[in-house]
Amino acid sequence: MIEYLKGTLVSLTATQAIIECAGVGYALEISLTTQGAMPPAQADHSVSTTLWVHEVIREDEHLLFGFADQ
Repeated sequence: MIEYLKGTLVSLTATQAIIECAGVGYALEISLTTQGAMPPAQADHSVSTTLWVHEVIREDEHLLFGFADQ
């Protein structure tokens, strides 16, 4: 299980954050509350952030949901 991701914020929209951790980009679905609590993404990918993760594994998909706090 993934508990949290700490890395560089690559992209941030109202519904999704992409965080790069050790060269791997993780796309996490987020709420507007979480998006509001996060720093804005920078073009040079210099913003470090942490998101707590809830992982949903189904037969046809793996989903990651990110939260600003536990």
